[in-house]
Parts: sequence; structure tokens; C-alpha cells
Amino acid sequence: MSALGGHFWTLRPFVASKINPPKPPPSRLFRTSVTTAGGARVPVTGRVSGPQEARTLLVVVHGLGGSASSPYALEASAEAAARGYACLRLNMRGADRSGAGIYHAGLYDEIRASLDDEVFSRIERIFLLGYSMGGHTSLRYAALDPHPKLRALTTVCAPIDLEAGCKEIDREERRLYRMHVLAGLKEIYAATHRKRPVPASLEDVLRIEKLRDWDALVVAEEFGFESPEDYWRKVGAGPLLPKIEVPTMVVATKHDPMVLSHTVEPALSAAKNLYNVWLTRGGHVGFPPSVDLGLGSRGSLESQAIQWMETHDG
Repeated sequence: MSALGGHFWTLRPFVASKINPPKPPPSRLFRTSVTTAGGARVPVTGRVSGPQEARTLLVVVHGLGGSASSPYALEASAEAAARGYACLRLNMRGADRSGAGIYHAGLYDEIRASLDDEVFSRIERIFLLGYSMGGHTSLRYAALDPHPKLRALTTVCAPIDLEAGCKEIDREERRLYRMHVLAGLKEIYAATHRKRPVPASLEDVLRIEKLRDWDALVVAEEFGFESPEDYWRKVGAGPLLPKIEVPTMVVATKHDPMVLSHTVEPALSAAKNLYNVWLTRGGHVGFPPSVDLGLGSRGSLESQAIQWMETHDG
């Protein structure tokens, strides 16, 4: 497949979801909270589906600017339901557009707080599925603070080197994708602006056209990093990969037009503890129905990912 195919499979699911929006599965509102470094309590939400008596939980973490309602999250939830599993589609801080706050690539507090919530006390095993930046966050969580019930992890199109990834998506030829991501981030920022003081004026933030500028004006100021480079260096998942002990599959795409393969390959090649799958068909978190992860199973990417996690259960 050519680079053109990568663009096609990146855009197709997004366009299809606008023409024929996927129907969310029956679900219940999930609420918890996290405590910031300054001691403030920040609400976190998500949607839980599946039987309340389920003993297996699939946790789905969305990408930058996305939410628990992103099409791939709904697809994962449907696959969990087919197995009788519970599924938590988690909103990272403020991603529900409630004005709860702003998140960044290094924050996994929402994952930790959710899995510690008493509503999941009956759960016996947890699978974690992270898309794009949600994959990056999930890798950090697995390396630094994994829940004892976490049995396996899969990431899909996760950026690994934040600096290299930011430089690539900030190139002019990727403006379409960049502005889409920024649109979601600006919605989150605007909702937060309505609720509490924020580090930069809304007018300045709405003018941002580069992710580096977002990291400088919003992330660095909100979370106390000296610069975007300081932020990328301190929270990047790449150096942490060898610390991951839970079985982990990393799915990457050769023609991903948003997370370029050359920005993730060095760190993945050095992490011999991970199972890396490189796809030649597909784009950024979008894949043909016949996608093959080379695992000897069939079905959607989500179906194959869950099957892999089942067979590598701790």
C-alpha cells in the first residue's frame, strides 16, 4: 500500500462516522476524580458498558483531542460486548468537554483513579487498549504504575518520540490532520476557560496553528514545564518502554500520515520486551476490514487485539 492508502484509511473512518454516526452501545455514566499537584480535585468521566457482573474489563483510552465517543472507542466497546466483558471508554481530563480541565501526553492519573474505583472491585482481569496519544499514555502507565490486575496492553498508532512526532505533524503538508487535532483541543480549552482561570487567553489559543505552540502556550504553562522540549523530554514514553513487564503489543502503520513510522521505529526496535506489529495497510487508527495483524485470527483490528491480549493474559 502506498502513502496515498495511508491517507485514505485515516480519513475514511472519520468521514464515514459523519455520514452515518456509529450508534453508541448501551452504557452507564462513570465518574471519578483525580487530585492535581496543587491539591485540587478534578472530575473524570467515562462510559461503562457490558454486564455489571463481568469479571473482565477492557479500558479504552482515546487519542489527542478525541473522547470516549471517538469511533474507534465505540468499535472496541462493541468487541468487548461480544465477549461479555465490561468496557470503560475513558475520557481523559476535560475530554468530555465539561470544562473539567486540560490533559497532556504524560498524565495517566485518570487511568489509575478509574481502575482503583470501587465500581470495578469485582473485576479480576483488566485489558488496556490505547489509541494514538492514548497509547502513549497507556505505555507510560504500564511502565510506571500498572494496576495489579492489568493483564495485557495493546496500543494502536501511538507516538513514542514526542519531539520527533511534533516536528513531523507541524509540517505544512500535514496541516489538515494537525488542525483537526487542534480543533478538539481548543474545544476542551474553551470549556475549561468557561469554568476557571486558564494559562493563556482564549483568543490566543484559538489562533494556534502548530502543536508546538499548543505545548508552549498551554501545556508548559498549565503544568509548569520550562518549554515544549522540557515537556517532551520529561514525559516521553520511549525511554520507559524497557521497563514494561505486562505483555504489550504495539501496532504501528508504515504509512501512518500522522505518526510517522521513522519517529517510533528506533524506540520500538530497542524495546525487545514488546511485541511489535508493523502494518502495510491502514492509516492513523483507521484500517481496512480485512486488516491482518499476523496473529492467525480474523476480524477487526479491535477483535484481533483483544484476542491477542486474552492469549497473553499475564
